[in-house]
Amino acid sequence: MILPLNSVQILKKIFITRRVSVIKHWVRMRSLKRGKRREYREYLNTQFWRSLSKKGWDTSARVILLAEALLGTVDVNHQYTSALCIGCRNTVEIDVLRRKGITNVVGIDIYSKHSDIIVMDMHDMSFSDNSFDIVFSCHSFEHAYNPERVAQEMMRVLRSHGVIAIEVPVHYKTTSADLIDVRTPERLLEFFAPYVEKIFFCEEQPPTTHRNALGIAIIRIVFSVNKAMFMDTGRERSISSPTSRL
Repeated sequence: MILPLNSVQILKKIFITRRVSVIKHWVRMRSLKRGKRREYREYLNTQFWRSLSKKGWDTSARVILLAEALLGTVDVNHQYTSALCIGCRNTVEIDVLRRKGITNVVGIDIYSKHSDIIVMDMHDMSFSDNSFDIVFSCHSFEHAYNPERVAQEMMRVLRSHGVIAIEVPVHYKTTSADLIDVRTPERLLEFFAPYVEKIFFCEEQPPTTHRNALGIAIIRIVFSVNKAMFMDTGRERSISSPTSRL
């Protein structure tokens, strides 16, 4: 079928516009790769294209369930007023948390089309220590190249006695983009040891239930972090900006 000239021009314009948009985001992401090893740069490439391919996905159902687990734990009117959403891709998480009463919410991802989402690497965040009351991670931790380092960064930017809410898939086949299967809540919490203060909520859901619409099992957990628990031994110094090279 031969399209009219105006249709061809429109399709060409759409193709060029999308290509330019992708290039723009690619250039922004490249700043995260400076000084990094080749293997890590390839990792960022994989995660960028994965995030781009899923930017329009509706994740609101699982985000709401994790948010409800979180907000059944914390008092958003007093102590918990700021939140960081890690790997949020779009504003679904930010919007859900704001509707739940947490007004000071910011997101990070290696791809962003929204001013509320900063292009940033979860392994190397530029936020100051103790910047947030809540760290919210819904299906991002499993993408970590170095999960120990990501956990360290999450705790660094979280204030002491702040809360971390995480959901991850488990018992699934890992890929070049989905790198980690923690398998159990205990294994997940090991990444944050010894600073786990209190577990407020923990559930494991098999595939395709009323609390998990995914075709794979998930773990959903909410816990607080006490960064001063080991001050006398000096171990609190381990929660600082990571120095190991990526």
